[in-house]
Amino acid sequence: MRIVFMGTSEFAVPILNRLINSQHSIKCVYTKEPKMQSRGMKMHYSPIYKVADKYQIPINTPKTLKNQSEVDILNDLEVDVIVVAAYGLIIPRSILNVCKLGCINVHPSDLPRWRGAAPIQRSMMACDTETAICIMQLDEGVDTGPIFAKKHLKIDVNKNIHQLTEDYAQIGAEMLLETLEGLENGLAKAVPQTDTGATYAQKITSEDERIDWHESATVMHGKIMALSPNAYFVNQGLKIKAVESVLIDQETNELPGTVINKHLDVACGDGKVVRIIKLQRPNAKILQTRDFLCGYKIPIGSIIES
Repeated sequence: MRIVFMGTSEFAVPILNRLINSQHSIKCVYTKEPKMQSRGMKMHYSPIYKVADKYQIPINTPKTLKNQSEVDILNDLEVDVIVVAAYGLIIPRSILNVCKLGCINVHPSDLPRWRGAAPIQRSMMACDTETAICIMQLDEGVDTGPIFAKKHLKIDVNKNIHQLTEDYAQIGAEMLLETLEGLENGLAKAVPQTDTGATYAQKITSEDERIDWHESATVMHGKIMALSPNAYFVNQGLKIKAVESVLIDQETNELPGTVINKHLDVACGDGKVVRIIKLQRPNAKILQTRDFLCGYKIPIGSIIES
């Protein structure tokens, strides 16, 4: 099949790589436009841009798909289907209908739960125990289209966002190829979604990233692993990132935010404990807790700000 691929983030990379190494033909890759980074004034290219550039696939980086010129470009490519994975731009009706099979999306949540921009992070932060990977037909709603395939998965609480993203993308890539085969031979059937139980995965904000030790240990661990390496607390005026954590089978009567021991076990609002195992100071490397505390002291018994 002749395919246009639309994607931007790390989640889309294994999916594009799998398509490149399949029998299908990628005619063009759409991704978000490069941005100038403030530090060093270098251009920052999306992960998908780098993959497409490596394989010398034509790249298009429009600011919007709502212009007629984008419809004309896609019409000229004469593709069979558009594959979308973590793209980040709204796809209007004019694009949805530009090719005979429309737009097929790989979405990492148990739809209709966690429609929207940050489904993996939001499921982790909500302490969900299960999720799913869906292959769906895009419509004009936000992840509301009918579903071709769904695979349910347990959420591994010991993995961070990057590890789960890679796992889910690999699974989604295989499911996508199966769906494309079904579309080719006319056997793929999409089942309409229900709105019952629908939730929306809002984009992650800076407010989401701040740790509040008054929440439960499970919530704290879910936030740290979901937002790695950006969840943070403030200690003595210094913003410190909690990059990874583990849950400790221990109860405590200490106030939320109290440092219990040298391992940096911290009391949470439910009387349980989370252990921070990797940290990062501003403009410094990510370090294991033991190494971090050699250069920056957080005394046992002190209370970290919330």
